Amino acid sequence: MKLSTIFVYLVLLSTVSAAEVDDDDADDDHHSISTTSSEEPPDDDDYGTYDDQTVDNNTGTDMSSPLSLQPIQTLLNTLWSRQLNRTDDTRELFLRFHWTVGQTIEAVIRTLLPVLMEDLYQMSLPEDCLRTLYRMVDAVRTQKQWPFDFIDSSARFPFAGLFTGTNADYGDYDQCLDIDYREDDMQVTGQYCMSRIWIPMTTSEKQLRFYGQPVINITGTPLDGTFWEQIVSTAKYFYIARGLNLGLCTPRTCSRHVLKSLLEKYIAPTGLGFTIDRCETRSSITSVQLSTVQIISITIYGILLLVCLAASLADTLSLSRNPLFIAFSVQRNMRALFARSTHTPRLATVHGLRVVAIFWILCGHVYLMQFFRVFPVIRRPLADLPRAAWLRYQPLKVGAFLQVDTFFCLGGMTAAFVTLEMTVRVARRFDYFAFLVFRWLRYTPAVLGLVLLYPLLPLLGSGPIFTSAITGLSQPCELYFWRNLLYFNNFYGTDGNCATHTWYLAADFQLYAVLTPILLYVLQRQQAVGLALAAVLVVMSCGISIVPPLMDNTILPTMYSLNNILSEEAIDRHFLNLYWPAVQHISPYTLGLVVGYLVHRHHRKVQISSPIRLLVWTLTTSTAVASIFWSTTWMDSTAASEPAGYVERLLFTATHRLMWSVLPAWIVLVSAFGKPGWLGRVLASPSWVPLSRLTYCIYLCHLVPIVLRAYTIRQTTAFSDMDNWSAIALCSILSILLALVLHVMFEKPFAEWLNLLRKSSVGESK
Repeated sequence: MKLSTIFVYLVLLSTVSAAEVDDDDADDDHHSISTTSSEEPPDDDDYGTYDDQTVDNNTGTDMSSPLSLQPIQTLLNTLWSRQLNRTDDTRELFLRFHWTVGQTIEAVIRTLLPVLMEDLYQMSLPEDCLRTLYRMVDAVRTQKQWPFDFIDSSARFPFAGLFTGTNADYGDYDQCLDIDYREDDMQVTGQYCMSRIWIPMTTSEKQLRFYGQPVINITGTPLDGTFWEQIVSTAKYFYIARGLNLGLCTPRTCSRHVLKSLLEKYIAPTGLGFTIDRCETRSSITSVQLSTVQIISITIYGILLLVCLAASLADTLSLSRNPLFIAFSVQRNMRALFARSTHTPRLATVHGLRVVAIFWILCGHVYLMQFFRVFPVIRRPLADLPRAAWLRYQPLKVGAFLQVDTFFCLGGMTAAFVTLEMTVRVARRFDYFAFLVFRWLRYTPAVLGLVLLYPLLPLLGSGPIFTSAITGLSQPCELYFWRNLLYFNNFYGTDGNCATHTWYLAADFQLYAVLTPILLYVLQRQQAVGLALAAVLVVMSCGISIVPPLMDNTILPTMYSLNNILSEEAIDRHFLNLYWPAVQHISPYTLGLVVGYLVHRHHRKVQISSPIRLLVWTLTTSTAVASIFWSTTWMDSTAASEPAGYVERLLFTATHRLMWSVLPAWIVLVSAFGKPGWLGRVLASPSWVPLSRLTYCIYLCHLVPIVLRAYTIRQTTAFSDMDNWSAIALCSILSILLALVLHVMFEKPFAEWLNLLRKSSVGESK
């Protein structure tokens, strides 16, 4: 327990004892505070202070002996025996508190100082650190403010919410860094350190269940039936969350290693694990030395900004007609962005579906960010995590993940339709090399803009968890950015992956490179054979999806299970086996290829009877809704084991993506055939087109404001729908603004270059 807590307890004790003194007895006390403090501060004798060599009259024990509790006993006797007048005078009340706190500090120091002095001497601390600590003790005795700033800025323990899973108290980060006390021969500045305390625990389990048997059996022990039973039952959560996180405010002259050694000396004998992850000062976060990668990123962004400004000026004043240069004109690119016309009117509903999908994903990421990898941010998680089982949150959990399959389906449609339209219009043989190169050139400029942005994230914020969390995002981009540019980053885990959400681009590029030319070739040659091949691919994809769960039953769809949602290892295994591989998304992509082919093939409206349309609308809507809510019972927060059977979970794993994808596929197909219905007409509105053009860049950069908001937090926060929806609104606006930057500076100019290259290649072929 912190010394500050002891001070508070003793002050409250003394205040209560003083308040209960009888008024008549208080009037007879010739040494009362009301008498001595009205004109001048009272003498030391009136306050019962200790001499340097105070000796207990009864035992003759030297008060300076190690671990002697006599000073505190004498203090309590003094506080209980003092007859203090009640008073309504605020000044006199503060004088009383000043005296009481002074007595408490003196007693605690006389009790602990001998032991601390001996330990500090044995540890051979650096001279400047030792001098600062001595000055702090003297300043505490005289109740100067600056040492209490360190205490006030540090975490309290035990902190509120510990029994319900709160595992962090960050203290006051900014107040700590603002400490700057100067004397003639000394300067003391604040240093904020993030420490962790954990219970050593060994387990051979691949997953620790949220509800289930405790990892420690205390039945029949003295712990049974006590508050320790609650701590033991939730110990696995703290194990997964990597312990308790406590913010410590310390003098800068004491380095992280010195503090770790000093505190570990007293914590290690308890059997608890302890470490200090990092320490920060005001100068360390304001005077950052740019890395080579950051300098390169800033330089490239600066050059492109100047080019865009110059091209905009040249375009406005008609100073240049060079299409390669004018492609960077901001006003020209903005006019093209907000144009409501489209080159693919038969796929008009695609634009509305894109916008709905991207903002659905953003909403899901804001909510899920509280549960994935930011456990120290959540207050009372053991009480709030079970809310994830509520029915209303299913669209934000499962539904948000399924929207990526909406993009796979739409990507297959546009790939098939555009490829076939280009082949027919140009009337030339299919060039597979050009097919891949143009796709790579279309995707890469915006990805490069994102990869250059990530190393700059450490410069955009601060906070108790910011440095360690944001470093985990920026460093992989400095080391492994080339994996993103070559589109095979989905084969690597989160630790070696830059901008992990770009796994989608890698999987999409792989499906585009393999499935698109093969299936379209067969469909063009023999439609019936091509449709049969597509059906085989869909069935094969469903079968491949269940291979990882069959080989290891701990990697069933864990993202939809409360028993696994806490484990980072379980999340990584789910990503690498069931979410990121391209083969897991063959079914929605193949379905999109078939729809794109059919829309291209049938130029005229296809007549579909009303009963058939109604039947298909009912089936596709039902399967899509079922794919979202099927796994609701698996999130049952009161069950020790998940109610879903093994076969049912395998069936869900195999079919849920296909069940969802049939709905957007049917919406596009029926709208292209001339029977859109009210939903198709809404999604085909030209108003969606400008925002639809931004969806690619929004997807790339939408996590930037989300993680900055999550990692710059100063205190733990409760799970709140109002806060989350406010964050969704803010992150949506910031994502659109960032997407505009990527679009104007990277995507659109190089897309214009690509169009010029395509026209040039077509002209040469003629």
